[in-house]
Amino acid sequence: MGNNPDFDDRTVQFNRDDHGVSRWVVGPVTPTESTTPEAHRPNQSAPLAMTVFRELVEDKPDVWIPSDLGSEWCKACIAAGISTATTRAHQAKAYTRARNHLIEQRLIERRPEDGHCRLFPPMPPDPELEADTAVAGSA
Repeated sequence: MGNNPDFDDRTVQFNRDDHGVSRWVVGPVTPTESTTPEAHRPNQSAPLAMTVFRELVEDKPDVWIPSDLGSEWCKACIAAGISTATTRAHQAKAYTRARNHLIEQRLIERRPEDGHCRLFPPMPPDPELEADTAVAGSA
């Protein structure tokens, strides 16, 4: 603890092997495609979560749905196989990561007061951009 140069020179990270077994990796680590922990890779569950979300809201951007772990969305994601884990806790964790990834990517938005989510509203067209495109296309 404290000033420990031996510890400071090492990197500690949590990872899983090809069989899903947890392990600690201690030592200098250079992240590559094969060594990057799952938690640092792009969320693989997000596309499935987005598909389930769109089915629930029927692609209407003004529909807000609950997004907590007991919500219809979470249950539908787990039923659709959002995680290969067999325990509810790990399935719920995969759902939470997927939901947060969709929020970070601005595909859905989350209301702070109650945590409900909806499709991120489409951006209104930019009149200046459309004018530039029309002029460029006609030339």
